[in-house]
Amino acid sequence: MTATFTLKAFLASGFLAEAEAWRDCLVRSVIDNPSDLQIMYAVGGTDHIPEQTLDWLPGYASSRPVRVGNAAAIRPVVAPTRCRTRDCTGGEMRLERPTMNLPGTARNSREMTMRVFVAGGTGVVGRPVVEALVDRGHQVTVSTRRHQGVSLVEGLGARPVLMNGLDEIEVGQVIVEAQPQVIVNLMTALSVPSRDYGAWLAVTNRLRREGTKALMKAAREAGSLRVVAQSASFMIQPGSGTTDESAPPYLDGPGPIGEHVKANIAAENLVLDTPGIEGVVLRYGFLYGEGTAIGPGGDIVTAVTAGEMPIVGDGAGQYPFVHVRDAASVTVAAVDRGGPGIYNVVDDEPAPQSDWLPYLAQLLDAPRPRRISEEEAEEQIGVQAVYYGNHLPAASNAKAKAELGFAPDYPSWRDGFRKLFG
Repeated sequence: MTATFTLKAFLASGFLAEAEAWRDCLVRSVIDNPSDLQIMYAVGGTDHIPEQTLDWLPGYASSRPVRVGNAAAIRPVVAPTRCRTRDCTGGEMRLERPTMNLPGTARNSREMTMRVFVAGGTGVVGRPVVEALVDRGHQVTVSTRRHQGVSLVEGLGARPVLMNGLDEIEVGQVIVEAQPQVIVNLMTALSVPSRDYGAWLAVTNRLRREGTKALMKAAREAGSLRVVAQSASFMIQPGSGTTDESAPPYLDGPGPIGEHVKANIAAENLVLDTPGIEGVVLRYGFLYGEGTAIGPGGDIVTAVTAGEMPIVGDGAGQYPFVHVRDAASVTVAAVDRGGPGIYNVVDDEPAPQSDWLPYLAQLLDAPRPRRISEEEAEEQIGVQAVYYGNHLPAASNAKAKAELGFAPDYPSWRDGFRKLFG
């Protein structure tokens, strides 16, 4: 076999533009059949880097082993920018400006632009994400389900498109037309409150399963390199201490809890296991801030103000909070930083319900929350009140800090609550 990869040589010598184009071409070839890869252009000169076999190469989850080496480190060559078939041949072709930071490489001193597609970019996290991406000079396309979202997206400086996230054909058409290098999936259907917890989550669960499946299929067809997807950190099996991303999910949780956990895990697996795509899963904590349930006029704030939100049992459930702006900032960072995998996006201080609920009531000058038993909570509110209020394990943000550079403006929910309501 004469085929060799030159990516490592490009990266080692700092030729990031050539590496980007080479990777763009190789990903499409790897998706087909890695064993059939052939040399895609000739390298002139006598310089030589010994060939070697690597067990793994960043950015090529489906290509094991990998053959690397040739003279490209000494004499850079020009590679095709968009190679859609395995039989890419030599010859000089125009090389586009580099578009993203490759995993494992240093950040370029100049800002690099990308085509980014934000699915569901008009929500409380999506809006600041889109705003930040546009400010960085990226070409941002944003999907919205409703016509009234069009003007909102335009006001943020992005290009709006109407898209039903549950329509596989429409998702494919919209994303392939946009040709994004990176997709950020923030699709939910949680803006309309409901006293029936299962009914409230039903459409979001479908978006996790069906919507994510359609999106990942479209990502492959569009040649996207990376997908960053929202998930949840508050779905861990009870009985754990402070947990990292490897903690077991509560798949056998009762009723709507188990259904929501299964839907989230199904979506995570689709994102992480799609060949040729770098999948990044961000497990957000409970969001608070403007536009959320724990924000001015939000549902939880209204309930606490009226004295209608009780402490369940000992109130030992460890709520993983994160300010909506901090969630947005780490989402933007994940567009071009960090390796594939799962990251907890939570603040530094897990919040027992017995601490945060009275503290919030005090800030709101509301009645002190009453305490009810688990049996009363299940009967009056639902099984979710028992799990979250008294059994939810804490979540650690150590990985997001180390690999994504997560540095929350509000490391403690106490500071964030006080800023909002104090």
